[in-house]
Amino acid sequence: LTPGAVKVTYGTGAFLVANADDQEMLLATQPAVYFITDHYRGYGAVLARLDTLRPDECRLRLEHAWRLKAPKKLVKLLDERNAKKK
Repeated sequence: LTPGAVKVTYGTGAFLVANADDQEMLLATQPAVYFITDHYRGYGAVLARLDTLRPDECRLRLEHAWRLKAPKKLVKLLDERNAKKK
């Protein structure tokens, strides 16, 4: 590896994000958790260091990623279920 390079191995997860702006926000606000390699630069995803990722943050990222790909009908059902819980 070259100096400053990041080796991606087990213990790393990837999450879809809506766009490059969301990617940059996560990289800037939580650099101890989220990072990217050149492969992910400008692509709607971030890598996460699983040993520093809190369970509640992981759930949030998984739900956001799911919402990006799920059929609108399923998103609506989840939102209705969550509204009933409040």
